[in-house]
Amino acid sequence: MIGSDAPRVLFLTTSVPRDGETGGQIASWRVLRAYATFAQVDVLALTPPGAQVPPELSDLAHRVATVPVPGFYYQHARLRLLGTLARSQLGGLPYRIAKFYRPEARRIVADWAGQTDYALIHCDHLATTPYATRASGTPFVLADYDVESNELSSFAAAQSNPLSRAVLRREARRTRAAEGAAVARAARVFAVSEEDARLLSQDDPRLAEKISALPVPLPEADPVPRRPGSPFGLLVLGPLQAGGRLEGLRWLLSAVWPRVRAEHPDARLLVVGAGAPDEIRARDGRDGIEVRGFVEDLDAVLSEIDLCVMPLLSGGGIRIKILESLPRGVPCLGTEVAVRGFAGVPGVLEANAPDEWLAIVNDVVARPDEFRHAALAGAAALRPRFSLEATAAALELTLLPTAGR
Repeated sequence: MIGSDAPRVLFLTTSVPRDGETGGQIASWRVLRAYATFAQVDVLALTPPGAQVPPELSDLAHRVATVPVPGFYYQHARLRLLGTLARSQLGGLPYRIAKFYRPEARRIVADWAGQTDYALIHCDHLATTPYATRASGTPFVLADYDVESNELSSFAAAQSNPLSRAVLRREARRTRAAEGAAVARAARVFAVSEEDARLLSQDDPRLAEKISALPVPLPEADPVPRRPGSPFGLLVLGPLQAGGRLEGLRWLLSAVWPRVRAEHPDARLLVVGAGAPDEIRARDGRDGIEVRGFVEDLDAVLSEIDLCVMPLLSGGGIRIKILESLPRGVPCLGTEVAVRGFAGVPGVLEANAPDEWLAIVNDVVARPDEFRHAALAGAAALRPRFSLEATAAALELTLLPTAGR
């Protein structure tokens, strides 16, 4: 139990930290748990409308506040977010920051900072960094789980519409400038991988010494036994509100899945995650595809499948699916974008062209036990670094001395 004399940390994030749903929520929850081993933590979360605070978060944090963001998901608020994008082109804040810049959140940060002597402000994602200025004089750390300028550049390159490509390229440049400014102001910057750390310092190598990779702890999970008699199964896991993930699923369904079914007619593709649009839900029950939406019991789903697939063509992300799958004995197959930072880890497989995807799927069909053992070996190789203790040590020993403890 943390004593009343423990340092106080203000943890700013988007969405509600919890050990489930999106990769961002899982990453935030586990980093928050690491802080809570040595500090009292207050949490302010910018959330989708109607988001609830789970009991475990209330128990872990000293206090929690949420601020709803009406246009949180593009899929549910296209007109509102297009308006935000248009207004951001005329203002000083890039779209990704303007979307989450809420007066109520500014007021809460200022009020809490006036009441509390914080040792440190933790900013999850670039979007929360402007709030750090509401607590003047308190150092902050930026945890940049995905280099958003690189993600936008990747999205821009994938656009066929010249106007969309031009807008996204401009946003990538503006976001890159905002990232550089945030990195320069931060006491410490954490990326999800060494490659992301390199991207964050590429414009100013002098900043590299304050940037390092902060591993998101692996779950304390046991291997999941394969359900006897289940046909060969692939899993696409994660919410489908994000454009990049949906774009990749469409590619998988058109370019890869028909070829898999042609060679393995009994194979199944499970699509698990909230927010599937009508076009994806309409595929449920056809061609071996099952669209299940959000599920609470991930282990039950993993017991039915042989391979977690990540068909990400552009963008970025936290690669939480790799960390969730390997300890349970499930190998992961993804594009270069999807496995960035984990290439070469046993159980993590990379393929880009449809022929490469099909070849790896055929290998897993032929030797499933070999690939399950490789996944467990990959988790064992990652665990010394990707543990709660290692994350807590990095935060406590690196950040708090920097913050003047």
